[in-house]
Amino acid sequence: MNPENQKKLQEYARGIAEILYQEAAPEDLASLGDIEKTIRQQTLDYVALRELLCK
Repeated sequence: MNPENQKKLQEYARGIAEILYQEAAPEDLASLGDIEKTIRQQTLDYVALRELLCK
């Protein structure tokens, strides 16, 4: 990947991570395992499915 696209990807990923963190309940972030499950579910619910539907 060229450096420009890599930088863009990192910026987008950081923005997505911030939004997902804001939308997570504090009790869902109590441990590393909880964080992993929460982010996985949020990604499936809000990111992955919409990307598939938009194609």
